[in-house]
Amino acid sequence: GILNAEPDPERVQREMLDVVRQNRVWKGELLNKKKNGDLFYIGASIYQLLDEKGDFIASVGFQEDITKQKQAQEALRESEEKYRMLFNNVNDAVY
Repeated sequence: GILNAEPDPERVQREMLDVVRQNRVWKGELLNKKKNGDLFYIGASIYQLLDEKGDFIASVGFQEDITKQKQAQEALRESEEKYRMLFNNVNDAVY
């Protein structure tokens, strides 16, 4: 399933169901695990499909591998932190 690597899958599943049962779209980012054990991130959306009377037909979900995006965000965060530390140390040395 899509929750196989989440630290607290029960909490995430409850959150998803609570949102979807209110006829809203659940959107989030989840940590997942491939069959070979590699971890990867997905962006997911889940909603209910209703008939013309408003009765439940099925849950519909979409997911997209966002691992590269998450890695780029982390690299940017680390780079910003390095430059912030460098800038703060340079300012300390100047004064």
